[in-house]
Amino acid sequence: MTKNQSPPSLPNIKNLSDDAGYFERITWAREVMGLGESATLSEINDKSRDLLKKWHPDTSNVDSKTSHHLIKQILQARDILDGYCAQYKFSFSQKEVEKYLSPREWFIKRFGDN
Repeated sequence: MTKNQSPPSLPNIKNLSDDAGYFERITWAREVMGLGESATLSEINDKSRDLLKKWHPDTSNVDSKTSHHLIKQILQARDILDGYCAQYKFSFSQKEVEKYLSPREWFIKRFGDN
């Protein structure tokens, strides 16, 4: 860290309670990762990678103990979200798939190809 560079602000992350329920664990993991109530798998993976890079002991400007603690929380949060996503049932119904049409495909479906 140079003289003009201040350390990054540390996230205010509470520890996960051992008796936390499933929803509380998911909520804690979202907060650790800085995610809202919905995210794609790509967003979860990108956020995880960015946070691990930011707080890695070799690249962050925080003490080693803090860095290791943050990395441990990020990895635990990613494991919780990965476990949830692995059990999530995706719907491939037409109604669900049509929610994600491209703007062009939506327009053609609605107004035709004129």
